[in-house]
Amino acid sequence: GIGVDYSLFIISRFKEELRGGRSVEEAATVSLRTSGHTVLASGVTVLVALAALFIVPLTVIRSIALGGILVVGFAVFVSIVLLPLLLVSLGHRIERRVEG
Repeated sequence: GIGVDYSLFIISRFKEELRGGRSVEEAATVSLRTSGHTVLASGVTVLVALAALFIVPLTVIRSIALGGILVVGFAVFVSIVLLPLLLVSLGHRIERRVEG
């Protein structure tokens, strides 16, 4: 779920910038500069909170913390590195509606 939220922040900003008349590359850059910073700050906050669970001397809690850290770290990485590449390759086609 966290990956979807992070991605939607960036996608919605990208679409907004495209509608504002920016080129695909400019829209991706602005999206990363604004929403990307939000995703990064949120991800770091969640990572720090999960890292605090390592204080608890129970193996199961530490395992949960490690799993959460890996998931959130991966979600931040994909949202900040791979998603912009996908958005640039899609360009204006991201606005196309699917009839069904």
